[in-house]
Amino acid sequence: MKRILRATLAIVCLFSVQVFAADKAPDWKPFDLPKEIATKQEIVNTPQGWACGKEAQPNRLASILISEGPPENQASLVYDSEAKHKNKMVATWQLDPESKERYWISCSFSGTSITVKKELPQGIKELRVSYDEEVKTDGMPTVEKVEYR
Repeated sequence: MKRILRATLAIVCLFSVQVFAADKAPDWKPFDLPKEIATKQEIVNTPQGWACGKEAQPNRLASILISEGPPENQASLVYDSEAKHKNKMVATWQLDPESKERYWISCSFSGTSITVKKELPQGIKELRVSYDEEVKTDGMPTVEKVEYR
């Protein structure tokens, strides 16, 4: 009888470990973003009586946009939740890995109207963006990191 109880207990323990392991969400993976880009800007029409000058300033990452489909389709998504702690904010998007449309991220930069865009990995379920609300770039909280799973 003791052997049967021990065997049953062992099976229950093994099953429980497998269930808990299956429920554990996968770890967050970093999504590499360009923190700054270099651009060349040119004035089209210098106002009369003015002279044109140039300043060499980096174009720093100012904001990101998550969209369902390419950004030019204008189907941007609002985050599903946010968490704040001190001067930090984390926005999280819940994404449908079975969506017919792929998800995209586009980045805007300070001092330019140029954006860069990239398709997110297929099968993504969640995306989170961490911001530093104390440090601003073009008046927006600075993007610290982007992660997905």
